[in-house]
Amino acid sequence: MMRHNATQQEEGILSHRSISERSPHSWSNNWRLNESGLSGVCRYGHPVPFWTRLAVVLVRCTTLSGLFRNSLAGPDTHVRMETRKIADLSKGERHAFFRRDAGIDAVQDDVRDIVERVRAEGDAAVREFTSDFDGIDIGNIDVTDEAERAAAEIDADLSEAIATAADNIRAFHEQQSREDWREDFDGRELGRRFRPLERVGVYAPGGTAAYPSSVLMGVIPAKVAGVEHVGVATPPAEEMHPATLAAIHEAGADAVYAVGGAQAVAGMAYGTETITPAQKIVGPGNRWVTAAKATVRGDVAIDFLAGPSEVLVLADGTASPAIVAADLLAQAEHDPNASVVAVTDDSNLAAAVVAEVETTLEQRERESTIRSALDNDASGVLLARSMSEAVLFAEEYAAEHLSIMAEDDEAVLDRIDSAGSVFLGAHTPVAAGDYASGTNHVLPTNGGAKRYGGLSVDEFVRTTTVQRFDRDGLEELSETVTTLAEAEGLEAHAESIRRRFDWDLRLHGVKTRLSWWTRSVREESIGPEPCRRRHGETHSLDLGWESPFLEPNRSVAFDCGARNLRVHRQAHRFSGGLLRTEEKAPPVGGDESDSRENSVAYDRFNSIRKMRNTNQGGLPV
Repeated sequence: MMRHNATQQEEGILSHRSISERSPHSWSNNWRLNESGLSGVCRYGHPVPFWTRLAVVLVRCTTLSGLFRNSLAGPDTHVRMETRKIADLSKGERHAFFRRDAGIDAVQDDVRDIVERVRAEGDAAVREFTSDFDGIDIGNIDVTDEAERAAAEIDADLSEAIATAADNIRAFHEQQSREDWREDFDGRELGRRFRPLERVGVYAPGGTAAYPSSVLMGVIPAKVAGVEHVGVATPPAEEMHPATLAAIHEAGADAVYAVGGAQAVAGMAYGTETITPAQKIVGPGNRWVTAAKATVRGDVAIDFLAGPSEVLVLADGTASPAIVAADLLAQAEHDPNASVVAVTDDSNLAAAVVAEVETTLEQRERESTIRSALDNDASGVLLARSMSEAVLFAEEYAAEHLSIMAEDDEAVLDRIDSAGSVFLGAHTPVAAGDYASGTNHVLPTNGGAKRYGGLSVDEFVRTTTVQRFDRDGLEELSETVTTLAEAEGLEAHAESIRRRFDWDLRLHGVKTRLSWWTRSVREESIGPEPCRRRHGETHSLDLGWESPFLEPNRSVAFDCGARNLRVHRQAHRFSGGLLRTEEKAPPVGGDESDSRENSVAYDRFNSIRKMRNTNQGGLPV
């Protein structure tokens, strides 16, 4: 949400267009004048018939006479708001509703120069731009101490209101905190960690105006997330508003900088002698602030590029015209470029809302700002043929604030996916969310709600995934991974999986693999009784295809002498518990070839042991 800033850089006086200037059918959009009067060609160079030129002259004379009469009668007090049918909107009118613009293109080049100078010159550039744009020669850029004093000096009622709003906002955002987790997925232990950013910058509109709510919305979620250092930049003034400073202190900010506009964003992005550089910058501002955030994005993270405030009221015939009009006027007073829309399927309600706006507008203190917002191409009261058409329009509009005033508001809500914040029912004004309900009022505009949500604790947290496989888990997934890796032409990826199952690597870390399974195999092989009591049995070790020392699938039998029992254990130890064992009945009286084979096997395993102990042959230790 954009809030107007009192600094010169934030445009100051903003004018609005008359209906003739913005009409696509006005003569100024279709014809041009030369020194001798109306030319004989249209704007595209085509010849124009005499009678057509004469008609245009008459229209122009009528327009000029009307303007003359209006100038004699004083300022135009007519509200530029009328009921229009959604079905009758032209392509241009629909484009105006659905393609709202933050207006940063017009200032982008100037902002880029400001950012580069602050990056190169630090505090000196900040002071120079503050003097040029705000007309203030600042002494101390860091005014953290002033915020602490303001919190102790402000009116008790204001102090209590700030504290209550802060408590509500903090309680809501604490529900967004997350804890680390790990889960087992069939041999794959997977999890996620959450760690806060270390340094965050919050932009808070201010100057001579007071926006304590914006301070609370930016600082509190960051502190709830656990951010160590939160710095707040707010425009300077001869006497900075104590409500803004008190809110900064109440929210728990660690530093306060008397800097506004693009130079504030640049200072927080790159740091100066006074301003601590941030990893992320958040908070609403005018088009200069937004353009600066767009410029530094990439070097630091930002929340999003927000434009002027928006509200769309979705209402049926049960809604109160007075309440609908009140919410439209409330958001219109934010900014002359604000977009305020009411959509209904009831023609009587539509007409009543327009009448209510005209009746109550003159009672508002920011009447001039409201009139400009109501004259916006993206503002108006729209009549839908059904609530279904109204819902489709609201979904496409993707409003910053969506107010639903309908008999079955929950059913309507179920059909809406794109909105920054939703307000249900006649007793839920948007203003409550702007200040103290607890939800955050820093929300996406310009249709951004189709792609992301508003400011939250998540904006200040980094996430890291964690994983651990056991052998079975990796073996189960190995074929999937190697197949995909080879399909992508990444052979080394596939090999990194296969290497985990090579014999050489199985010998690595053997000591850590001896477990109850090892003991159970031994008991199965030799039995609970001493081997000498079971004379005549033999034990087979199936070395499998992985063994580089014996032929594939070669089983070696041992009789149960003490020597061969050691061979059995040694082989089992070298395999890391992977060799399978089974019992077989030997021929009666034994066999001389078996004894020779036993001896060969023993010598081979003994050689393996020596190689491993001396790290010969490339075996891992």
